Amino acid sequence: MDKDRGENMTEAEDRNGRAMPEMEDLTRTQRGSGKRGPTRRQLKTSLIPKTAIRKRLPLYLRCLTYLHQMGIENISSQNFGEKIGIDPSQIRRDLSYFGDFGKQGVGYNVENLLHELKTILGLNQRWKVVLVGVGNLGQALVNYSGLQYNFDLMGVFDTDPEKIGSKVGDHEVQDIKKVSSTIQKNGVKLAILAVPKAAAQEVGDILAASGIKGILNFAPVSIRAPGNVIVHNADLSFELQNLVFSLIYSLK
Repeated sequence: MDKDRGENMTEAEDRNGRAMPEMEDLTRTQRGSGKRGPTRRQLKTSLIPKTAIRKRLPLYLRCLTYLHQMGIENISSQNFGEKIGIDPSQIRRDLSYFGDFGKQGVGYNVENLLHELKTILGLNQRWKVVLVGVGNLGQALVNYSGLQYNFDLMGVFDTDPEKIGSKVGDHEVQDIKKVSSTIQKNGVKLAILAVPKAAAQEVGDILAASGIKGILNFAPVSIRAPGNVIVHNADLSFELQNLVFSLIYSLK
């Protein structure tokens, strides 16, 4: 087998080129619809493992951002992997879903790959966000410097009369009753939910009904949402439990 082909064979294929069952085939809804099938690029990206998007690509982006700030022009997959602790062949496979970015003997152009990853992750534009819940966690999130990159915090909301009108960072805490008008007036699509467990579902319903399409949920409970709303749960205790499991069984 050709060495490059072997290293770059996608996780979506077995040795006979057939789609592997663990991949999410987003093209199945087109079958029988009378529509033309996906292009080669669309077909390839329709078989992307979720873990590549949710975990590894943002890690690649963060490393490339640092490299670009340091003035580094090119990096090999070997050096790239050493910096972030990921096997170089895994990096090549992940990137191969989106195109051919590296050059043999040169590696990856940092600036070009950074631009491509921002486009792939939808971070070549600004995203408007609202945050609901200004307890200790909510306040920490408002002041988190990472929100400054590609995200504009359009409002901070709570139900507690003692918190409404106070300042958190540069933001005045507003009554939750105003969240719908803020979302609709500014075309906000993302929300951060940092409320107590008992209030999470009710607030999630309000956000979804107001036009929010993506919720990052820090409440210690899962919430239900309409099919057109994506919810990502960020549960610290859950992550610690996963970490303990990995530690016990020596998993990476």
